[in-house]
Amino acid sequence: MIQSLKSFVINPEIRYGHKELPMRDFLYLLFLDLIVTGICLLFLFLIGLDKSAFHKMNPEEINENLFFFMVMAILLAPPLEEFLFRYYLNYNTKNMWISAILLFLLFMAVFETGDHLGNSIYFLSAMFVITMLALKLLFGYTSAKILIWGSILSFALYHITNYKTEAFTHEYFIIPFLVLPQLIGGVFLAFIRAHYRFIHCILFHAAFNAGVIALSRLME
Repeated sequence: MIQSLKSFVINPEIRYGHKELPMRDFLYLLFLDLIVTGICLLFLFLIGLDKSAFHKMNPEEINENLFFFMVMAILLAPPLEEFLFRYYLNYNTKNMWISAILLFLLFMAVFETGDHLGNSIYFLSAMFVITMLALKLLFGYTSAKILIWGSILSFALYHITNYKTEAFTHEYFIIPFLVLPQLIGGVFLAFIRAHYRFIHCILFHAAFNAGVIALSRLME
């Protein structure tokens, strides 16, 4: 499984079908994702980057609204984000249209005057899918590598809006560190989407969020 994941990172390919993801492999990937993410977060802590200091929602607010937060993170966010960022990774024209429309609707729904970075990320995420779709329909051009890595980067950058703008206003180099867990997660989710059924992406995403919440509660 590690070799397959490594090969996917180096040379992403879409081998989509209706292949089931065995529970053993599902749990193995989940454990690996949590471990790699944990190591990266430990690295950020060691270099003095406290992500929680920049987060829009502080721990007290999360504890006060824990049930709502868990419902959002485990039940609502995973299917929505998978339709936005992974649904089109089988290169199906209909799927690409659906993701592009959803991304554009999201851009209009969350547009905020003054939030130039957030607005740009939402808009460019939609335009990326539309551009890849246009290249396919008009010129017959397809590139699994560009489509997959575009999806991974869009998913990661989408989460920068979880942080206060002062966290990166004058230090844009910090952005990759702030979204590092989502960048890692995006690789795992894209790998699952490219090789297995779409439902496995949603379940993996929900299980990962549940695991993070459980671990964070245990560490308090």
